[in-house]
Amino acid sequence: MPAKTTKVHAPTLQPTLCTLPSWLIAARKNLMDTGFYLADNSVHDNVHWVRDGRADRLAVKPAIPVDDVNGKADDSSAKYTSPPPDKIELAKLCAIVHISNHNFWLTADAGYRKPTSVWRELAAVKPSCTVEEPDMQPVRGDFKPTIDNLRKLQDLIATPGFTARKGFMLSGGISGQQLKVRHVLFEPLGNGELESCQGYEPEDSDGSTDAAEEAPGGSTEDDNNELAVFSIENWPTASDAAQAELEAIKGTHWVIPIPTYNVEGKLIKPDAYRHCLEGALVELYFNLVHWSIAAKNGTLANDSWLLLAPPVWLARQGKGNSVSL
Repeated sequence: MPAKTTKVHAPTLQPTLCTLPSWLIAARKNLMDTGFYLADNSVHDNVHWVRDGRADRLAVKPAIPVDDVNGKADDSSAKYTSPPPDKIELAKLCAIVHISNHNFWLTADAGYRKPTSVWRELAAVKPSCTVEEPDMQPVRGDFKPTIDNLRKLQDLIATPGFTARKGFMLSGGISGQQLKVRHVLFEPLGNGELESCQGYEPEDSDGSTDAAEEAPGGSTEDDNNELAVFSIENWPTASDAAQAELEAIKGTHWVIPIPTYNVEGKLIKPDAYRHCLEGALVELYFNLVHWSIAAKNGTLANDSWLLLAPPVWLARQGKGNSVSL
């Protein structure tokens, strides 16, 4: 009689704060300290919606100064339905999420092959991806309150009578809920931009940019070589059609690299976006914008929201590579 064999399964270990990578523990703590971490309900105390043209933007709630003379709060800001545009500080919301392998278009040309109803030309493409619940604690438990707080922020600005909602919330992922994030890749030259700058110039902490030759001990040639891959002249494409359209807009547009950085603070090269980001666990920062779209040509009126990623992400890929967006 043959011996009976029993398959022994190794015990499944659930990550704890002791077994989690130190970078993840530190990242979560840092986000909590910002006041804009969406898993923390206190985020509502720090933001408000302001009108900016035809859109509403989620902005940092300004601190109300105290009048030293009479000790009363200065409520002069209440005179305005929204602050002047130059006074708006957009709220940089943040979350720790997993970039899904599905609907991943966060590449150098967003997969553009030819004009379609979605993208009529290369200059209009906006690379995008969907993000979802991470698979490890404690950040996995942060995803539901993140979604709940985003819904509450939507409700604050929703147009009365509009029942349809369009935007960044999708169905899918292990929690049944995903978020869509997109990036504006090309902008027309002009409107005050440095037309001589065909790529990206890293900023100092004060927002200024310094020429490489002004940095003591800096290597101008090496720095220029590093930045060259981010210029529109050297921007990669994955199809002949995209390359042909890229050549046609080199004199009229500039490229805005997807703001993805490695742990050394260096931009991820555009030909490595998919390799570094698809399936990665990321620390994501983004702005939130809202429009009210009236009914037209038989379509329903709807509220539309968009997540736009400003240039600060931090990501760590499951393979052991680390990147920062």
